[in-house]
Amino acid sequence: MQLNYDNIFSTEEIAEIEKIIGYTFEDKRLLCKAFVHSSFAKENGVASNERLEFFGDRILNFLVSEQLFLNVEGSEGVLKEELESRVSASPLCALIRKLDLFRFVKHSKNVSFGDKKVSDLFEALIAAVYLDSKGDFAPCRALIKLIEPSKEDNYIGKLKEHCEKNRIEKSEPKFSGDGPFECFVTAGGEEFSGKGNSKAAAEKEACKRACEKLNIL
Repeated sequence: MQLNYDNIFSTEEIAEIEKIIGYTFEDKRLLCKAFVHSSFAKENGVASNERLEFFGDRILNFLVSEQLFLNVEGSEGVLKEELESRVSASPLCALIRKLDLFRFVKHSKNVSFGDKKVSDLFEALIAAVYLDSKGDFAPCRALIKLIEPSKEDNYIGKLKEHCEKNRIEKSEPKFSGDGPFECFVTAGGEEFSGKGNSKAAAEKEACKRACEKLNIL
């Protein structure tokens, strides 16, 4: 069912959202749909943001992956961890909270929202901007630039940064096995190992052990 935003969102709300995100929608219905939670949609017979969220997740991962591939040196494990630090629930939720956008979401009173549900709004918003701009990635990239990478558990990046800063010799990761994998990393003449179901997970575990031994916080 087509969303009747005139009955749900005020003109003032729409204008304020557009001001916050720095993008003016041609089709205001897309903007409004991005802010309609499924609980509200079911109660009021309107379209929710779930399809936008699905599409936005793919757009977000593609654009951030592209950005990292072009600008970040390192192994596949480094890129995957950097990606996770930008597209996971924690950094996206933090951005939504910082911009104070969640107050515009229409939802049932009895629904509670954790980080993941809050972060879903950003994904829906990215998709709405992409569709409204007729596939122009520029406004999407502008929104993505607002994301502040989470430094939690970024062991691969922390170890790399520490070794470069302190001129400590660090080897490239070496792997054995074909699932689970085992990774070996040498830092400062000492070898550290870690296991995981993927090469990225194994590398992260090895770097975690190195960070703990080297007291890298």
